[in-house]
Amino acid sequence: MNLAARQREAVARLLSGRAEAGEAVHAANIRATLTETLRTSFPVTEALVGRDYFRGLAVAFLTAHPPTRPVLAEYGAALPGFLENHA
Repeated sequence: MNLAARQREAVARLLSGRAEAGEAVHAANIRATLTETLRTSFPVTEALVGRDYFRGLAVAFLTAHPPTRPVLAEYGAALPGFLENHA
């Protein structure tokens, strides 16, 4: 397996909650950072659904839509479409 494939696998594992021993801190930091990024970008959505529900939505979103670029300011552009199809 090449490096890019190993990195994609590691990111998927960290975002999905299947972190291996020694990765839990990294997984929690990644999820917290991405959730905070979404909160900052979508404050009205959070206000409408509530903080706890928004956290759950954020985790579902980041699991389904991991970042594709290393630019947090761009992360979350797909959230409105995700919410349209979210039960």
